[in-house]
Amino acid sequence: MLDGRWTMTTLSGDMGPRAGFGHLARCHDLLICTAELLQMALTSPEEEEHLELTAFSLIVVDECHHTHKDTVYNVIMSQYLELKLQRAQPLPQVLGLTA
Repeated sequence: MLDGRWTMTTLSGDMGPRAGFGHLARCHDLLICTAELLQMALTSPEEEEHLELTAFSLIVVDECHHTHKDTVYNVIMSQYLELKLQRAQPLPQVLGLTA
């Protein structure tokens, strides 16, 4: 599917024990995961798990109409907005998809 030039992995909470999220994200070109796992990685103090939003070039938010109130999508996008307003580092592009 990716012509062997790119590496891909998928992560979800029901997959059982695996290498740390941060490690997997750094070792692959494409990471497909749940919003909950991404949020856990963004806040994890563990080096093997932790990752910054700036590590990504693109974030695709499926069902983005759910980005409101205290949902995990909104928490992630609030962190993104804080970084954007600081203008400290390049941030990923964000693509929101909805029905």
